[in-house]
Amino acid sequence: MKFWNQKPLGIIGAFLQFLVALWLQFKDRISTLFLTLNLGECGKNCIIKSSVIIRYPKQISLADNIYINRDITLNTEIPSAYLRIGNNTRLAKKCIIDFSGNLEIGNFCVLAENVKIITHHHGSKPLGKAIPLPLVIEDNVFIGTNTTILHNVNFIGKNSSIGAGSIVTKDVPPNVVVAGNPAKIIKSL
Repeated sequence: MKFWNQKPLGIIGAFLQFLVALWLQFKDRISTLFLTLNLGECGKNCIIKSSVIIRYPKQISLADNIYINRDITLNTEIPSAYLRIGNNTRLAKKCIIDFSGNLEIGNFCVLAENVKIITHHHGSKPLGKAIPLPLVIEDNVFIGTNTTILHNVNFIGKNSSIGAGSIVTKDVPPNVVVAGNPAKIIKSL
């Protein structure tokens, strides 16, 4: 009696996995509907999966074909700050995006898993008022897994790529590959 993976109960397990997949798809559709209705602006074909945390959704503007995966946090400490994301941009799981200093992400960008972007600091007073610093990420930028972009970065140029695990502490010019801690230019494109 062999049905699935040479185990008699394998069919039941496969059926349960199928039900879980259906449930997750249903949750993602509800999440997309609810969150896109609450955003400041939202283009066509945007997907916002379940378990996404958004603070001040009216300050967020999404263009067309945006994909925001599960377990992402879009947060700000300043209610008037804004986040703008361009066409065909993808955010992978577990990203933490702080847009306190205003953040613009261009078209065709990819943020891999567990990317952290910080656009403010508190100076010498950890409990003091947030000091915002703007960041512009131009078109066609790839940011690798486990990368952290710190508050003193104001610009990431188009067609640039940031290697996995990098700590970006200064501006990145266009058409380069940067990597390391702190991130340095390792190649021109």
